[in-house]
Amino acid sequence: MDTRLVVVVDTEEDWLDEWDRPTSVSNISVLPEVHEELFAPLGVRPTYLLTYPVVTDSECSAIFRALLARNDCEVGAHVHNWTSPPFTEADRRKKSYHTDVESDVERKKIADLAGVIEGEIGVRPVTFKGGRWGANGRTIRHLEDLGFKTDTSVQPVTDLSGNSDGPDFMDAPFHPYFPSHEDILVPDPEADPERAVLELPVTVGFKNPDFEGQLALMKRVLGNPVLPRLRTVGIMHFLGLMRRIKLSQETSTVREMKQVVDAALARKHAVLNLTFHSCVLKVGCSPYSRKPAETAAGRKRLGEILEYIVRERGVRPATCREVRETWLA
Repeated sequence: MDTRLVVVVDTEEDWLDEWDRPTSVSNISVLPEVHEELFAPLGVRPTYLLTYPVVTDSECSAIFRALLARNDCEVGAHVHNWTSPPFTEADRRKKSYHTDVESDVERKKIADLAGVIEGEIGVRPVTFKGGRWGANGRTIRHLEDLGFKTDTSVQPVTDLSGNSDGPDFMDAPFHPYFPSHEDILVPDPEADPERAVLELPVTVGFKNPDFEGQLALMKRVLGNPVLPRLRTVGIMHFLGLMRRIKLSQETSTVREMKQVVDAALARKHAVLNLTFHSCVLKVGCSPYSRKPAETAAGRKRLGEILEYIVRERGVRPATCREVRETWLA
């Protein structure tokens, strides 16, 4: 299939540093403005993955009903363990993973959020992402049982295991695949395409199209007990020898994002998966947008990379649901 662009927005509560601060969702109010400014002119229809506080806010849910009525987006589910009931104060402080709770509790969180989205917005979600990238084989099994069709929790070339015991995705596939129920990083060759969840990994790679070779080099450096790990990686990144690039304006420059896009297209990737958090779009709602200048610069980077992908490289936008339908066809 021809390469398609998906824009996946983790559509969530304001990202505030103080765990005990009341949950707020003020950032959602700017989405219609951003949609008209950056997405609509390019035919981009984002996949908005909603958390529980967003979908249960009447003003927020009205925004997504209006976007869906115009066929301008897809709406999916994004479980934050610390805001999707049931959760504890300890969950809120730690921002724990839903993969850390008992299996039946994880399933209930996903099922309840899907039900609330259907009740408040009128569509049954089929696309999912775990909060803080938390997902494993058990999660995939729950998603399939609940009728989900696509997942976008996997972030290649990324190890979050040192961050509150997060997932290690260093060896994740770069291309879409049907994950096994035992290990989310392992494709299941016997999966039923009609029922299985299709994983759409985030586009993370290097400016060199030899992603596998660059990853192997990175792992050798990180695994060398003699070399000062972070310093060596930092030097190689600075020299451009081993620069991990994520297709997100939150962490990458426009130049870097163009490099990884060009490399992915040279590798004939079926999907470019650009992702970011909704809260970066409004001043004061995230660490990436504390000041007006930071927020404006982030929006500018987003607009420039979308323009490059769609107009200069000729990649057609799609929702996650549409990518799966095309994939099966």
